[in-house]
Amino acid sequence: MKWLLTMPADADVDALQQGLEEVGATLESDEPVSLDGQERVLYADGPEDLSERLSATDMPVDVYPNSDLQLY
Repeated sequence: MKWLLTMPADADVDALQQGLEEVGATLESDEPVSLDGQERVLYADGPEDLSERLSATDMPVDVYPNSDLQLY
């Protein structure tokens, strides 16, 4: 499943990547998107319960489902 991960701009991406691997997810190679210079959004692929798995860690990340854009 595709995910959007929001984290503080100064958070360690390498630590996030290692933490994701420990819960069965991976970061995608897309460039992070900066949000007002204080946060950034990264793209990940992982299990359907990624939010619950990451909530059990101390990583400063919010998890949101990502879906393909559908035109009307």
